[in-house]
Amino acid sequence: MNFNQELEDIPKVHVLLIGVENLPDEKLQMYCDILATYSKISLESVNFTNEMRDLASNFSSTYSDGYVNYKFHIKNDIGASYPLHLFKNFLVVFGIGEHVSDIMSSYYFISKTAGSIPSCRLWRLLCFEPNEDDSKYEQEAKNLILFHPGLAHDRLCASVEIVLQDLTGMLIAEFGRLAEEMHVKECIYLPDENDFAKLKKKKNGRYIKLIGDLCLLLGSLIEANEEYVKALEAENKTSDWLWVAATYESIAATELMLSSGQYQNLEAILSKLGEAKFNYTKAKNPMLAIECQYRMAKLYINSGQKFKGIEIMTRVLDSEIDGVDQYDRVYVAKSLGDLCKSLGYHRKSGFFYKLAAHKCYDNMNYQDALKLMDEAAESYHIKKGEEGETATKLKADSSFNWTIHNQRENMKPWVRGQYQGWKNLQKLTLEYLKALSKKVSSSANKGSTVKYTWDLLAILHSSFTPELQTQLKLEIEQDAIHVPSEHLFRPLVQLTSLKPQKYSLEVNIENGDSPFLFNPFPDKGLNWITDCLNIVRAVMHNPLSFDVPLDHTRLLVEGAAECCPTSHTLPAHSTESFEYYIVPKTLGNLKIVGVHMQMLGLNCTIQVDPIEIEVMQRLPELKVQADQNKVVMLSSELRTINLSIKNISSEPLGNFKIYCEPSEVATFDTEQLETLKTLRSNSQAQLQVTLNAYKDSTNVKFSIRYSNSEGKIWLSDSVSLFMEVIAGVEILESRMEPLFEYSWWEDLHKVNPSMSEIGNSFGHRDKDRGINDHSFCKFIVKVVNRSKDDLEISALITNLSLVESQQVIIPPEQTHELSLLLERFENVTVIELNKRISIEWRSLGNNRRGKIDNLPYETPLFIYAEQPKVKFSAVHGNDGPFKNVWIKVTFEEDHKGDYLYLYPLKRLPDGNKKLLPQDLILIGSLAISLNEGEKECVHELKYLPLEKFGYCLVAAVGSKSCVRWWSHESWEL
Repeated sequence: MNFNQELEDIPKVHVLLIGVENLPDEKLQMYCDILATYSKISLESVNFTNEMRDLASNFSSTYSDGYVNYKFHIKNDIGASYPLHLFKNFLVVFGIGEHVSDIMSSYYFISKTAGSIPSCRLWRLLCFEPNEDDSKYEQEAKNLILFHPGLAHDRLCASVEIVLQDLTGMLIAEFGRLAEEMHVKECIYLPDENDFAKLKKKKNGRYIKLIGDLCLLLGSLIEANEEYVKALEAENKTSDWLWVAATYESIAATELMLSSGQYQNLEAILSKLGEAKFNYTKAKNPMLAIECQYRMAKLYINSGQKFKGIEIMTRVLDSEIDGVDQYDRVYVAKSLGDLCKSLGYHRKSGFFYKLAAHKCYDNMNYQDALKLMDEAAESYHIKKGEEGETATKLKADSSFNWTIHNQRENMKPWVRGQYQGWKNLQKLTLEYLKALSKKVSSSANKGSTVKYTWDLLAILHSSFTPELQTQLKLEIEQDAIHVPSEHLFRPLVQLTSLKPQKYSLEVNIENGDSPFLFNPFPDKGLNWITDCLNIVRAVMHNPLSFDVPLDHTRLLVEGAAECCPTSHTLPAHSTESFEYYIVPKTLGNLKIVGVHMQMLGLNCTIQVDPIEIEVMQRLPELKVQADQNKVVMLSSELRTINLSIKNISSEPLGNFKIYCEPSEVATFDTEQLETLKTLRSNSQAQLQVTLNAYKDSTNVKFSIRYSNSEGKIWLSDSVSLFMEVIAGVEILESRMEPLFEYSWWEDLHKVNPSMSEIGNSFGHRDKDRGINDHSFCKFIVKVVNRSKDDLEISALITNLSLVESQQVIIPPEQTHELSLLLERFENVTVIELNKRISIEWRSLGNNRRGKIDNLPYETPLFIYAEQPKVKFSAVHGNDGPFKNVWIKVTFEEDHKGDYLYLYPLKRLPDGNKKLLPQDLILIGSLAISLNEGEKECVHELKYLPLEKFGYCLVAAVGSKSCVRWWSHESWEL
């Protein structure tokens, strides 16, 4: 019997694919899938020769409008019934090869194989990826097809389609030759038919049926149906019931194809199949009758009537049919189990598997009975570990929720007592398996008895009394010594969680004992270190009524690692947490896939979803300590402390960095930092740190980052100390003032207000801040000594042209003002001022010293330190009784709308100054408009002093409302 073909397979041409030169199964399946893509060939795309047309017209007049459906097989699973059923035969054989080294040997092998199949009408050897010189065999090997090497997948598929189109035309020609051969034969018969007198009478009906089959294979459905009607009339006249039945099956397939597989005429199709079954029975061929009923059942199932289909096959199993022995009934029962299992009816499939097992047991075929009972156990949710398995699956099949199913089964009305319903089926099945395993004495099944005893305890323990559980435990312990070590069993305990612990280097800021791991893998939450002991914590539950010893428990991993076995005892009805230890040996990914253990002397494995862990190389580890936890410092004091840095690991450093918070408090020795970057393993170094107490008391934190030798993984550590700052040196004020060679304030700032009218000068004196053209300005700093000792204050200004310095000793609680020259420069900022100005101090009573940074500057006073943009100069001369003075002004900035102002002054006997004295005769303007864009201006002024001494001249540049630049010197007149 063959249950592999359905009604839809009757109109198809079956092709057998045979791999040559040990072609791998996956490759053969790949080419099978490519061929199946073009399994339907329209005859409109076939190039027919005149000979092909003549041969095809022998049996069909409408072939050109049809199509050919192929079905490809990679194993001989159809059987043979030629010429009764063309659809039960391989009409085409393809040899499939890739990189074939000996083409002719493979060619003769396929030729011989095709010759051994009587129904084969066409065969070819398809060679993919051939060698360059393989084309020489094409002339000798007519059935050899070489595909172009190196084709892309889409071009290869196109080539396969063209080949199938060409071969389809040849196959139709072969069908024509088959029709001619059968026409000239005296009779058409099966191998077991020998009454040739009757066969000659039946030849006409059988030949017409063959023509209908050929039309059906070509997709000429209406023509095929007409031939089948003629065949039935001829076959009924000769009482050829076997061919009548086959004809009815073909008519049913034709009507299904005419309905495009939509089952609109389902009743008519089933009626034809019923006629076929009835005539198979009349022909006394029960095997074909059962196959026909199986097709009826599949037709019901495909149309959505699943229970009706199963009912038909169940009747077959229950009926007494002559010619069907017990072995055939086993096959029917097993096929019914497979059918129910594919439909999701697990309990029904288990019933049929168990029924088949009982029939095998009656036939004393214990090995097959055990296999079938295993299938029943699978259907009853009894999944066990098999030899060679790496783990016992804990989760139910994703397509079926066993928990809900069990609950519903046990809630049904017929469930009464302890061992009824679903659990009773499980219990009986395991007991049958236990009994069958004792009958099988092969070495492969040694230990099966204890395996099923184990499953009884593992699955149904909740229904057993403590005494029965203990009895099963004793049976297992007694038989465990006979079980090979490679056998694995489902666990008796439940693993509720399995959590790897992080290799934690979390920092403790107070003592800095353990560094914090800087994770270079942002998407990974778990990292381990090579050759370091790591912990995995498991939580297990024991549902049994006795203590379960967990011996030789270890983790199952994928990757190089050492798993340390441990042993525990899990008390009855308890849940406990255990720790398992693992040491990774190499870098890369490590996966934990389960836990392996021994229970009652037998090996068990619990599988979990893979837990992926990134294993990094071994890391260095530093221990950092400060020689002081607290320092007391005067404000602005500098003090040096030492940080002890020790590499306590066996790995050298690859890099070293240190930071301080606040960052202004400390400075580090750069040479020592370079040395620490390559600190060797098990070595120690001292790092000098200079502290600066520039603010109030604060906590000082030193953060250290260091890497491994590759520089890819960074770790950090920290150490802290408290810096207490007490009163010491304090800067009360730091300012800048303009530098004049004359008393600018008294001479010009406090002159008679009428000068603005006379000299056409500014009207608002408050805007005049005395900015001049001097290259220097005065820097003044006021310092107070808040300490108890005399302090020596040293002020230093580093100018480009000269270095200004000043030292002074200030007693306690005294204030002193220091004044130095500061060369003016461009872009004045606090940073640039700090680079030029340095104020240090040292105590005369002890060795304390300090440096004052970040002086309290007033930003508006920066204008006195800015480089001047105007320069004044004067040259004197004589012109008869008058004297001349030429005032020259040079500009470095825009002076649009500005004027050059000249201020003649006379010193009075009382020390005051007088603007525009009457005893000084002047020729020339005192307010000169400056031209826009000119970089230099020279103005001549003639004068005649009536007295000999006491006259001077001052120049300025500005607008009518404000003087912007003054000359820093005055010129004698």
